[in-house]
Amino acid sequence: MSDLDEFLADAQATADGATEGSWTYERCGATPDDFGIYAEGAGAVVIAAESEADAEFIAASRDLVPTLLDGWRAVLALLDEAPAEPHPTAPQYTPVVSVASVRKALTDAMNGGA
Repeated sequence: MSDLDEFLADAQATADGATEGSWTYERCGATPDDFGIYAEGAGAVVIAAESEADAEFIAASRDLVPTLLDGWRAVLALLDEAPAEPHPTAPQYTPVVSVASVRKALTDAMNGGA
């Protein structure tokens, strides 16, 4: 297993271990800098944050991390499928994955289907 494979597996395990459902945040507590991050269906604060930017980032990460992982895997699959050998009649030409196919793979992952 490569370091990248291990990194992706660890990130997926972390995401899979988090409370499921969409996460939201709202101001709570005694000061204007106290925010709670709530997991849909959990009925309680999952974590507290000390700034709105932190709360927004933490809440968004619940959906962003799995989507980004899907994007990485889609691009890696494209690269794995790319021919490794030079073109038989034009050896100076080495096939590459097109930018358009990478963009499509990432867009598909972002939209929930790879």
